[in-house]
Amino acid sequence: NKKSMRKILILLFITITYSLETNGQNYVVVGDNSYPSTETFTLQSDSDVNFISDVNLAFAKDGTKAVLVVSSKLVSTVRISGQLTIKLVDGTVITCKEIGLKENMYGIASTAYSIPNDELIKLKVSNINTVGYAIKCADCSRNLLYQGNYSASNKGKAKTDFTEIIKKFYEE
Repeated sequence: NKKSMRKILILLFITITYSLETNGQNYVVVGDNSYPSTETFTLQSDSDVNFISDVNLAFAKDGTKAVLVVSSKLVSTVRISGQLTIKLVDGTVITCKEIGLKENMYGIASTAYSIPNDELIKLKVSNINTVGYAIKCADCSRNLLYQGNYSASNKGKAKTDFTEIIKKFYEE
């Protein structure tokens, strides 16, 4: 009886573990908010300044709203802030506004941006070429050199076809 019960428990554990792994969902966290998301993708920094790192993008959902979370390794006193511009391969420029969620935790600055539905349609048709963003200082007396406008591009070994990712993620 103990052997059969142990087998049943082991089988149940394996089944639960397998179903959790196959139905696993990525999540991205900004502040106290957690969103279901795609995996994180990296765009190469266009800056020749060594303290401006590559930018990470994760597409997320806030209910029915599309969200883009942008993050980068930066000193703790700066934030990615203001509007974000996404330049597509076809020349289209999309402007996204931050939704008030930004933080810098453990040297990773993260900000959430809303993607209007009419702009999301454009992202399903033409791939992302470049993302333009601003870094602002929380304490500019110490880090004036960080503040400014920067960009990162979808190029090199990490080049990604975002059109397919966006179509699949937002049509689930």
